[in-house]
Amino acid sequence: MQFVIEKITSCHLLNNPMKSVQYLMTTLGLILEENVQVTSRIT
Repeated sequence: MQFVIEKITSCHLLNNPMKSVQYLMTTLGLILEENVQVTSRIT
């Protein structure tokens, strides 16, 4: 996972720094959201 994110960031940063930040935030947000949903189901 870490490798994928690093690869995506390096590609995006070269093309469009602002867009890559936005994209990363969205991706991280989705990952965090999924983790929260899974955790709340367990408890």
